[in-house]
Amino acid sequence: MSVKNSTLTRWIVLLPILGVFITAFILIVIGIQLTSNVYKDEINSFKVEATKASKARAVIRVGEVEKSFLINESVLIKSEKEKIKDMVLFAVNLMDVFYRQNSDLKRQDIIKHIKKRLRDIRFFENKTGYFFIYDLKGNCILLPPNPTFEGKNLLNLKDAQGKFTIKEAIKFIKKSHSGYLEWYWYKPNDKNEMKKKIGYLYYYESLGIYIGTARYEEDIVEKVKNEILANLKLNSARGRFFVYDGDGKKLYDNTNTLNKLEVKGIKEVSLEIKDGFFMSKKSVEGFDIENATKIQSYYVKYIPEFDWIIGTNTYDNSLLMDIEEKKKSISSKVYEIVWDMVFVAVIAILVILFLMLALSSKLREVLKSYQKNLIKKNKEMRKQKEKLAHQVAHDILTSLPNRFMLSKKLELAIRQSRSDDKKLALMFLDIDKFKSINDSLGHNIGDIFLQKVAKRIKDSVRDRDLVARFGGDEFVVLIENYNKIHDLIVIVEKIQKALKKPIKIEDTLHQVTLSIGISLYPFDGINAEELLKNADIAMYRAKEEGRDGYRFFTQTMNDEIQNQIEIEKSLHVAIKKKEFVLHYQPLVDVGSEKIFGVEALLRWNHSKKGMIYPDKFISVAEESNLIVPIGEWIIDEAISQLCKWKKSGYSIKKVSVNVALKQLESGSLISCIEKTLRKHNAKPEWLEIEVIERAFMKDFHKVTKVLRHLRQMGIDVAIDDFGTGYSSLAYLKRLPITKLKIDREFVKNILESYEDRAIAKTIVSLGHGLKIDVLAEGVENEKQRKLLVAIGCRKMQGYLFSRPVEAKEIDKLLAKD
Repeated sequence: MSVKNSTLTRWIVLLPILGVFITAFILIVIGIQLTSNVYKDEINSFKVEATKASKARAVIRVGEVEKSFLINESVLIKSEKEKIKDMVLFAVNLMDVFYRQNSDLKRQDIIKHIKKRLRDIRFFENKTGYFFIYDLKGNCILLPPNPTFEGKNLLNLKDAQGKFTIKEAIKFIKKSHSGYLEWYWYKPNDKNEMKKKIGYLYYYESLGIYIGTARYEEDIVEKVKNEILANLKLNSARGRFFVYDGDGKKLYDNTNTLNKLEVKGIKEVSLEIKDGFFMSKKSVEGFDIENATKIQSYYVKYIPEFDWIIGTNTYDNSLLMDIEEKKKSISSKVYEIVWDMVFVAVIAILVILFLMLALSSKLREVLKSYQKNLIKKNKEMRKQKEKLAHQVAHDILTSLPNRFMLSKKLELAIRQSRSDDKKLALMFLDIDKFKSINDSLGHNIGDIFLQKVAKRIKDSVRDRDLVARFGGDEFVVLIENYNKIHDLIVIVEKIQKALKKPIKIEDTLHQVTLSIGISLYPFDGINAEELLKNADIAMYRAKEEGRDGYRFFTQTMNDEIQNQIEIEKSLHVAIKKKEFVLHYQPLVDVGSEKIFGVEALLRWNHSKKGMIYPDKFISVAEESNLIVPIGEWIIDEAISQLCKWKKSGYSIKKVSVNVALKQLESGSLISCIEKTLRKHNAKPEWLEIEVIERAFMKDFHKVTKVLRHLRQMGIDVAIDDFGTGYSSLAYLKRLPITKLKIDREFVKNILESYEDRAIAKTIVSLGHGLKIDVLAEGVENEKQRKLLVAIGCRKMQGYLFSRPVEAKEIDKLLAKD
């Protein structure tokens, strides 16, 4: 540093003397050079760059139009297919409304009315659309273009055209009930060649018929092309473009550009040069800017999907005008610079001679101080900038890219994949049961755990793959340019293998597993938001199916999620409108042939769909925590009804209510029961709580604590579906239970299956040994009853005694006892 400073000091001292002579010489040289070389170089450079930029803009313009065409094609074809589906669903709705309003009519009368309503309906732009109806035996019910076939079985007609199509349609309907189907058929005005049709079929099960309609694919494609051209014309201000079909027909041209021979030549060249190329109307080598007025240059590209040629002009007279303007501008600036420099040089010489000698000493000190401060600040600012840039784009805990950087990289990867037609995959990873680690060991240990997991994931993937922390215990892996699905599975298995080895933290080993969801571009989404959402959905499916696994996203999975959302919304309405009802199934002591209790079973009396059973909605209620308010209503309603029976003088002892795990975990179950018992002035021994065996496996200690409290109150506790779970006998002896219920699966085949009979007998013996009541579910016939009695089971429920019925039906059964 000292050598540099001393050198600088010497120059400062010498500058006043040397500056006078050197400056005068330099000004003369600069004046001459600026009037010649600088002028020529800048003009030539501008010419080259302007020409390149003009060509680049032409390529971009054509590329944007092509991209717009292909995107519009995909969207419009999908829209046209949706119209086909919508027309069929419209007809199905008409059929369904009439059928429901006239269900007392005979089937043939209903079908006759439906034919009358649908026969004359025509749709699509050319009014070629119509509905056809067949049954699953091949009988033609409605065929407006050829009504002579109606009432006939086309499969039995010897020379009937379309037999194969009808067979394929019936096969499709039996398998899928509804959906899109493609087949070939003659167009009305062209019997020489069959054309592809896209149809939508729907099986209306109530009448045993399927209805459909279809549209020729080339009509759809033609409409799509027309709409794309119309859109281009509406946006013609975007630039000068031309579009020709493969036969040389002009479809759109605001440049008056090509003839049929030129179009044919472009198409032939495009088969070899697929990315487009430049052409001119005259054969010249290169582009001479001075002769540009004599050349008509264009950039053209062939789009095989449309059999179209699109293009735009490369450069024209406006480019030459820009060059001339640039010449004038540069020439003026050059002369201004020369005169300004001469003037400044003279003033500078005088000032330098006067000031530099006086200020050189002081300036040396200032420069030294400034140099030190500048170097110091420069280093600090560079470090701070690097640190800030890293913090903005990376997770502080794991140093992995964060959600912000992931979003940027994912959007860029999608654009690149779309441009290069390459594959892209997104993996959403979630640590199984991470919450229990945080809760039991603390957040500091949880943070160390996350760091180690992040490193193992990062070390398991390829260098070019992006691993990001999405938030909490969730990670995302972005896989670009893979060859086949197997490549993704290999990566997933490497990640799983890396985490098989337990993680050691503070001399304690922790086993970790991941649930992984995978979405693929463009199949599962065309933007970052869709890919992340669908990978997340697939990850949750992996968790639902047992964790420590991976699942690819499917549309069916998404539909199931949407269906669960709709059910959850409807459940909120059902709670508000009080649409739930209870049915009761008797619990019978076969020794005395008396009903000693009933099991309360939930039903949903939907305002539109009618009676819905729990298997259709109870899982959604549990996942959304709506089971807690629903369960509180069940307890209140069941105890209220039991009190009514007792006031009527019936000898019924208790009502049994099923309780979900979420109710046991909520912390409000005990207070709810206490409040309900006080409300109805009921005794605790009148109530029995049923808990499925698998509930104990989730949180044994917490569930057991709640049940012990209930037993201390005098409430009976039963294990429902006993024998189907995974609890051990060691757990069983610690549970505060009063009854085991043999699951109906063992009772159903107890007469034929030695294994089921042995299991049932073991449960009865186990109950007797532990002095616990045993009740068999699902008893449907007398032989089952006798066998159960023979092995020592005296308490039963099932269809043999009564199905689940409304409370008023239980009144009749109790009156007979």
